[in-house]
Amino acid sequence: MGEVYTQHTYIPPPAGLLPEPGGIPVTVGGRDLSTDYELQGHMVGEELYIPLRPAVELLEGQVAWDDATRTATGTVAAGPISFEWLRQLNPAVSHYGPISGFAPNMGVHYGVSGPHLTVLVDSAGNVPGFALVSPAGAGWFPWFDQPEGQPVELPGLGPVYRQHIYLADPATIK
Repeated sequence: MGEVYTQHTYIPPPAGLLPEPGGIPVTVGGRDLSTDYELQGHMVGEELYIPLRPAVELLEGQVAWDDATRTATGTVAAGPISFEWLRQLNPAVSHYGPISGFAPNMGVHYGVSGPHLTVLVDSAGNVPGFALVSPAGAGWFPWFDQPEGQPVELPGLGPVYRQHIYLADPATIK
């Protein structure tokens, strides 16, 4: 493949425990669990421990048990990721600007004039997906959105292939 440049975009895990001062309201994955459901927690210093199963089930997730390792694992779907939050976590994304108008089932494409990872942003400011932009001269791969030999022309980039990766059903992007 030769020399390549890489770009890493970080998305934090969907579930984290954040005790709030002045009480024990609990936020998991951006949802306040203290308003609808009473969780029995245990404070150790500034750390709050709560039972895994009630928190995960409240977030409509699933808990799996591994007998071999005696480990419980909770899986919860991530909530929406805001473009502003993505920018805070990835300062390089602050250089991104709109490179398209609103496209149905995609949103507004944010990026730069050059090879990059495009961020799709919906009208609510959330990120429903990403798109890889690759110069056509770098070759075609079966995972690109365009058929082989049919790149699209993008201003400032010339002919490119793209691959869209969605975090939400494209039909719901408004």
